[in-house]
Amino acid sequence: MLSVGDTAEDIWSLVFTHSLHKFAGVQSVDVRGSDHCSEGFLLKLAQSLPRLSKLTIHGGGTLLMKDLGAFAEALQLKMDSLCLLSCTVPTRALESFLSRQGRNLKVLQLENCGENDCKVISEHCFSLERLSITDRKNIPTGSVCAILKANPGITDLDFSRCQFIDEDIFVTILKEATPKQLQAFRVSRCAEFKDQALHQLVQSAPTLHTLDMVQSKVTTDGLRRALEVSQNLGRGGGVIAFSILPLLQNLELPQAWLDLKEDFPEVNVRPTMLRRYMYRAAREEIDDDYHATILAATPFRQCDIYAA
Repeated sequence: MLSVGDTAEDIWSLVFTHSLHKFAGVQSVDVRGSDHCSEGFLLKLAQSLPRLSKLTIHGGGTLLMKDLGAFAEALQLKMDSLCLLSCTVPTRALESFLSRQGRNLKVLQLENCGENDCKVISEHCFSLERLSITDRKNIPTGSVCAILKANPGITDLDFSRCQFIDEDIFVTILKEATPKQLQAFRVSRCAEFKDQALHQLVQSAPTLHTLDMVQSKVTTDGLRRALEVSQNLGRGGGVIAFSILPLLQNLELPQAWLDLKEDFPEVNVRPTMLRRYMYRAAREEIDDDYHATILAATPFRQCDIYAA
């Protein structure tokens, strides 16, 4: 994979020195920083890298319709993965790409896309296996349902950081359009994802084994009921990422958590702790030794610590 950015190998100069042919076998490019996505850059990538099938852009300013359209037209292979993060993609620009390459995409990741964007995706994408629509204040229910119905092969679905989406919207989407092969579902930092939505999820997705619901409002009782319904959740290599703080006080887990681990020993629950709550709980500086103390105090195999 080639990376473009201040801290990675800079291939920007290669574009204009006509040296990209040296990397003709590259299949994946990761572009970081708005300075690297000026007019003609994406087109040159497509023309110079005949095996290119995966593109990730972090930043990049505004991607214009002519740039994405020309890039899609010049690609010599079918595009497998497109991830556009922290950049502005007008609906017409997205449509110019998806109308040419959307049918072939397996992975599509977009941040803060609008309702019209979701409509475009539903009209041009039919082979998605992984879909990520993140950082939205709301989700257009009808358009998202249309995407999921048009792509029944989705196995990984990500709505992370959609903080203000009402639980009823989650329930409606999961009830009407959950892909039957869904294996992983991610709703970290979705504050309104609660017990009812989780119950609907496990009923609609019998193959689900991985669930990221860090900083959601699912209760321990809600998780217990989900584990009783699902035969795969958190098992067989799957994992459940779940916040246990500020529940954790003085390095002691609530009894409900200890009971849960005892009743479902085969389930891999991966607790997440926020640094600010850890500091309040222990009232001491957080360092590697304290991290080890936290791990020793829990019955779980692994623990994440998030800065917050």
